[in-house]
Amino acid sequence: MDDSEYETAVARYLADNNPEFEVSYNYRVLGCKSGVSRQVDVLLTKRSDRARVVVECKYYRRKLDIKLVEAFIGFLQDVDILDGILVTNVGLSKAAIRRISECPIRIRVLAEADLSKYRIGGLIPWQARRMAFLAEPNGWLFSDQPPGFPACCVMTPIGRSFMESFQNGSFLYMNLMDDSVDFSERLHREIQFIDGRYPGKKTHAVTTDGNMVVRRSYISARKRYDLGIFRRFSFGTIMIHGILARPDLLWTITCIKKALVTAKLCRIEDTVVDGKLSIKILSPPVDY
Repeated sequence: MDDSEYETAVARYLADNNPEFEVSYNYRVLGCKSGVSRQVDVLLTKRSDRARVVVECKYYRRKLDIKLVEAFIGFLQDVDILDGILVTNVGLSKAAIRRISECPIRIRVLAEADLSKYRIGGLIPWQARRMAFLAEPNGWLFSDQPPGFPACCVMTPIGRSFMESFQNGSFLYMNLMDDSVDFSERLHREIQFIDGRYPGKKTHAVTTDGNMVVRRSYISARKRYDLGIFRRFSFGTIMIHGILARPDLLWTITCIKKALVTAKLCRIEDTVVDGKLSIKILSPPVDY
């Protein structure tokens, strides 16, 4: 299978698992910066609003470097399609990951093993009679979780299962809370819990950015950060927590904040009728 056949097969797989998108091949568009006709090898177009996503596949022997990522960013900017998916068998270098995390363009990176569970449209978790709509933070994917895990959604690094990530100490999880959450009290209780649970030295830092709060707690004994990021909406709060290694902390915070900036929240009514779950949206999604 050559590169073109591989890219076509991956795009068809994505489209089959995301039926709200249609796939086009060898699409041409005039570059808004270069002024020349550019070829988009694979384009996914959302049927409802015609939003476009470029898919590019890279089958390499070594991790994709920052030069390749820069070229992909430049291409997306030139064709004025500010949403791209990179599919790779080898992952990205640390520099490439950091570049994507800081880029204003939305770039998703997928491993081949993650194609079957990836939703191009993002996450739609629900909890506490609320439903959220948000993109997965770049570098993280929705993951199956064990029954009873106290979260409405779990995310793991690209290409890793939940158990691998849990044992390795690198995963994210999300909860939706009601509008009575007191950030100060919540932060106090979380810091108390961390101080009581883990032996040895712990350091805590809390920053506020508009309607978002970020807590970073370094646990020396585990050489890991316990992270908490909260965004308040008019009638609820999205809370994302995680355990992270030091090299992954800053770019992950950046990507979570970017996802939360564009997130929306709505009220729902969830009932079980004849053994089937029924969800009724009671208010339109809002992003404030």
